[in-house]
Amino acid sequence: MAWLAPGRGHDLAKQRLRDTRTRNRLFRARVVSTHTPEVSPQEYAAAKSTARGTDNDRAMFVRTCYEQARQRDRDVRAADARGTWPAERRRTGG
Repeated sequence: MAWLAPGRGHDLAKQRLRDTRTRNRLFRARVVSTHTPEVSPQEYAAAKSTARGTDNDRAMFVRTCYEQARQRDRDVRAADARGTWPAERRRTGG
């Protein structure tokens, strides 16, 4: 049962999980500290929403939510540059 032997497969898998959780926490913290709500509101909000979330919430943020929020912020900035605002921003005045 090499998988369960000390320092082998099971221990390595647990260490990899701890490392991944740490990387996800650090990434979320970095996004919050470097993205302002004025410049990147979607990215900032997505990162803030995972502050008290679970490890799975942070993993989802790192894998997909951050990139989706980043694209939404880019779309809004591009629309602002063209002078065309998305309909939802026109309605809310934001």
